[in-house]
Amino acid sequence: MNFKKFALIFVGLVLVLGFGTLGFMTFFNFSEGVRIGTIVKLAKRGYVFKTWEGELYQGFLESNPTEGGIATRSWNFSVQDKSGLLDDLNKVVMGGHKVKVDYQEKLNLLPWVGDTRYVVDSVEVVQ
Repeated sequence: MNFKKFALIFVGLVLVLGFGTLGFMTFFNFSEGVRIGTIVKLAKRGYVFKTWEGELYQGFLESNPTEGGIATRSWNFSVQDKSGLLDDLNKVVMGGHKVKVDYQEKLNLLPWVGDTRYVVDSVEVVQ
């Protein structure tokens, strides 16, 4: 086997492994779950790729004894506009309703999908 053939096979293997790893990290769900709270922000952001990003206040209050303050836990997420999900999110933001969101956590996201590792799949108003 000459050097050119070896180099070509080596470069091909590196590319296949690299793209395979990137694809796995992008499309594989690391986890999925549910969060409950109030969505307080939904914005389209980005310099080149505009993505929808939101913020959910979970309503947990934590007392900090050293500073005497109370903090609200917030959770940032990304949204893809599919099957009216963005319209549903806009309605609950305007209404200030407590919601349950289903999400998937990715290991890595492509820049046109979102800024966070959490992608919301559905939203439902809870009582």
